Amino acid sequence: IALTVSNFGGSTHHQQGGEGSYVQPFLPGQQQRDRLSPAESTTAATQNRRLSSEALVFLATLAAQMYHVMWWSIGGVAMSCIALASGQEDFVGVTSIISGATEGNEAAELVDEATITTPEDHFFCGRDWADASTDCDAKKPCPSGSDDECDVSAPVCFGDTACNAALGHGAMYKFLGRPYADPRNSLFCAQDWKDAETVCDLEKWCGDTGVCDGDLSCFPSTCNVQDLVRPEGYQDEGEEESGTYSLSDPKRSNFCGINWGAASDACDVWCPEGTECSQGMSCFADTTCYYDRDIVPSANPTVTYDAPPNMQFCRVGLKCSGSIQMKRIGETPDEEEEDWGDPDEEEEDWGDPDEEEEDWGDPDEEGRRLGVTQTKR
Repeated sequence: IALTVSNFGGSTHHQQGGEGSYVQPFLPGQQQRDRLSPAESTTAATQNRRLSSEALVFLATLAAQMYHVMWWSIGGVAMSCIALASGQEDFVGVTSIISGATEGNEAAELVDEATITTPEDHFFCGRDWADASTDCDAKKPCPSGSDDECDVSAPVCFGDTACNAALGHGAMYKFLGRPYADPRNSLFCAQDWKDAETVCDLEKWCGDTGVCDGDLSCFPSTCNVQDLVRPEGYQDEGEEESGTYSLSDPKRSNFCGINWGAASDACDVWCPEGTECSQGMSCFADTTCYYDRDIVPSANPTVTYDAPPNMQFCRVGLKCSGSIQMKRIGETPDEEEEDWGDPDEEEEDWGDPDEEEEDWGDPDEEGRRLGVTQTKR
């Protein structure tokens, strides 16, 4: 840092003269002279301090962005360098540059010209520290440091993350803070259903509030708001595409919790691969929950011929409650199905089984009677 400051801001050395000791600076592009007047020296020294301080602010910002080093972690070195460059032994330190609180020091004037980072700028929500430090545009800032600012999908507020709110990270959270296939990403304000099919305007997205201006209403659309704010061709490596898991995949019942019962009651954080839970929670399988957010319904749902709703009817004069009379719809059955005939065709009358039958007597008794008669003959 000291070497760069020397090259960036110029060097100084002391000379003795008849009017006393004074600092003689060499500014970039300036040829060395045997001697400067005190007035010239004062003006040049002021310019030199500004350049040196600006170089330090630039280097500190660069280090923070490249190596995620905080301003205060380089404060000791920077303070010594600024004191050396400015010629002030009682310089307050680099924290004065950050806050702009140093009075009478021209280095504080550079605050507005640099990106200033505070500890709160690096507070972001996530499942763990690594999660809170990746895909910063889609992460939610939590400047207070409290978990209360975080959502159930990223429930913990972590400090000293790689994300930086001062650089604009987290500004797109309301658009990117949910899975791509979430139905709310496709809600837009439109006049009607037909109009919603062609709406794809970021200003008309209503997935966060469901409220529209004027006579517009919030309708599902074929557009996805994340396509409007993400760079073209972007794909989150950690995000599963819609349809990756079948409807019967047991992973759809994997959820996070402190125990199986808590996971089944909350149904908050889905963990299909078992690695999505935050600290203090575990991933439990076969819970009573079912993840269906990535299931997109078909445009025109169809009902099969043998679907139960097609065979449910109420008896005449009775209300449809309790047991339901089941009867097949009067449609032409498939050729492969068994033909039960025409239900309207008149059936053969076999009589009333409860009607009293005619008494023909006992056939054995009649036989015995006939036999006796023959014997007598």
